This record gives sequence, structure tokens and C-alpha cells, in this order.
Amino acid sequence: MPTVLSLLHALLLVVVSARQDDRNSSPSLRAPQNGGVLCPLSPGAQHFGYIEVDDENKGLHYRYFYGIIEADKNPETSPTFLFVGGGLGSSSIGTATRLHGPCTMDPEGNAASESDANSIWVDAPGPTGFSLGPIEPDLAAVVVNLANFLGDLFEDHGYLNRDLHLVGTSASGECIFGAHHH
Repeated sequence: MPTVLSLLHALLLVVVSARQDDRNSSPSLRAPQNGGVLCPLSPGAQHFGYIEVDDENKGLHYRYFYGIIEADKNPETSPTFLFVGGGLGSSSIGTATRLHGPCTMDPEGNAASESDANSIWVDAPGPTGFSLGPIEPDLAAVVVNLANFLGDLFEDHGYLNRDLHLVGTSASGECIFGAHHH
């Protein structure tokens, strides 16, 4: 019996070793460049979190989820764009990872593009994507909450509030415009 167990153990080591070699050669499983969770191949630093925004008039509480992916080079002097997904109710994180964002990969598993801009991806309104809270009652509440979110975000990440470009698709474009003027 000990011989059979030794043979099984040796076979297991061969299988694990072969899988490790496959993993090291696979382009889709390359080691992260910066340890970032959202964009593992991006050299830009990444920050994620929640900012609580309150609709002070109605006493409702929302926590907007955001992801920041810094420019590959010189994030302190690079322009910034902020993206809110469209429709109202589409997660912006999906756009960052699958469509037009800095996290997309080419068929060989390399980063599809370099990023010369900082990007902020916001899941709004609540409860879109990873954001938390009840459904927001109207567009005016979304605009106020998004404006409050921006104020708090730029308190913590002031360098991002320089050469800022606001991007929203579909109905989110109206929210972005309103938050900018709020």
C-alpha cells in the first residue's frame, strides 16, 4: 500500500508541475504588473471604494462604488475622464473591463492600449452595479448625489480634478451635465 500511495503522490506532483508550466506560459494568466484587481496588466495604480452620498432632503443613504485607474505614466499631470454607464442602471465597471476601458486585452492577452489619462469609473445611480442603496426617486436626486460624490472624491484625490472630462452614455449624459453645473 505505501508503494501505491508513493506512486499516486508522484503522479500528482507531475500533474501539478505540468499545470504550473501551462499557467506560466498562458497569456491570459500572466502575473499582474501592479497588483491591480480590475486591470491586472495595467501599469497604472488602481483605487477602488465606496463614497457615501446622501439625499439630504429625503434622508436616503447611497454608497456609490468607484474605480480609479491612473494613467500609465505621470498620473499627477495627466488629464482625467470620469465615466458613468448609460441607460441609467448600467455598471461602468463592465465598460472598463469589456468595451472601451483600459482593462481590455487583445487576443494574445496583452493590454489592448496604453492609457495616457486617468480614469474614474462610477456605478451610479444607486443601486447600479456595485453601488448600494434604494432606487433613486428621480433625476434631480441622481444629479445631487453625483455632485456630492464628485466633491468627496476630489477631496481625497485632488490631482484628478484637473483637466477633467465628464463622459456619460445615454441618460447618464444628462446626469453628468447636471452634476457638473450643480
